[in-house]
Amino acid sequence: MIEYGRSTSSKISSSSQSDCIVKRNVRGGAEYSDIIRFLQNSRICFAISENIHQVQEYIEEFWRTAQIVDDSIEATIHGSPIVITEAVIRADLRFGDLDYGNTCYVKQFRERGARSFGYVGCFTRKEIAKGLILGQWRYFFHVMMQCLAARKSGMDSMAHDLLSTMIGLTYNRPYNFSLMISTCARSSAHAYSYFYRLCQG
Repeated sequence: MIEYGRSTSSKISSSSQSDCIVKRNVRGGAEYSDIIRFLQNSRICFAISENIHQVQEYIEEFWRTAQIVDDSIEATIHGSPIVITEAVIRADLRFGDLDYGNTCYVKQFRERGARSFGYVGCFTRKEIAKGLILGQWRYFFHVMMQCLAARKSGMDSMAHDLLSTMIGLTYNRPYNFSLMISTCARSSAHAYSYFYRLCQG
């Protein structure tokens, strides 16, 4: 995990939203205790619960200087080179030995997994709706969206890759979280690079 909180001259904030999600003092914590306990012992616990300090200036500099080089992102932060790869993500976020393979299971396996979560909808769309998942699985859905989804809005539906994360965790199957995050980060780096080129004329 890249930590940008070592400078005291820039604006520093603490990222604690994810940490609250997997603690029992959340609203309705007793109702979701089984899922919370499961997440606390899962291979993504460190990634979704570790508090980090964020320096906004460094975050902005990272995305401003980020370039995609093969399968990595190279950037400069405060004069220091930063290289983000799938292997770096895997090691720093401690995803463990099952972090390999693809980022989306085949359709038949996704459908069986979703049904086991109480999903009562159809599979003709590219996403499934949170409102059609029952019980504690809906909270599981919420955590995946809040902590791992690339988008910042529209949290009531989940794409097939994130559905696969739920299935992989629940049934202890290989799932490549590092590749999923790396792919999203490279997409973001490409978008930011295009945006800054536009701003510079």
